[in-house]
Amino acid sequence: MEYLITHPEWGRHGHLATLDGHQAGPGLSWSELTHIARTPDPNAPGIHAEHARMLLLLPALGDQDLPEDAPEALSDLLAHADMPDTLGLAQALLADHPLWEPAEWTFPSASPLSGSREPCPGILQCDGPLSPRCGTRLAQGITREQSDRLAHALGTWSAV
Repeated sequence: MEYLITHPEWGRHGHLATLDGHQAGPGLSWSELTHIARTPDPNAPGIHAEHARMLLLLPALGDQDLPEDAPEALSDLLAHADMPDTLGLAQALLADHPLWEPAEWTFPSASPLSGSREPCPGILQCDGPLSPRCGTRLAQGITREQSDRLAHALGTWSAV
């Protein structure tokens, strides 16, 4: 299973995470996961229900700084899917990922080597060594406008 960011005007897909024999992740921070789950494009095909989107994206999560209410928020969404013991299940799902450790998510800082230009403003980077989000790889080869749109889609633009 692969988690990709796509856009019809972009020449390539942005890889978030891969779950298979050659796993790559984590691919989403908690804030990105919840933003994407809560803001479907009503004009796009696919799944629009928040609880279903959240559960489909959950395997790409890896965040060491989960908010205190994360288990309760996930528990509420699991209840919509008629899962038993939703709080216990939510705590277990958030506590241990079978493929990677929780990671730290930060905004990139301008480097003197890059001419003091921030490489991907508004797009979080992951410190997980297996993550496609490590460094600026997610936004590599896209324009500043595309980078801005990606940051909006991930829900991180307003954070910078």
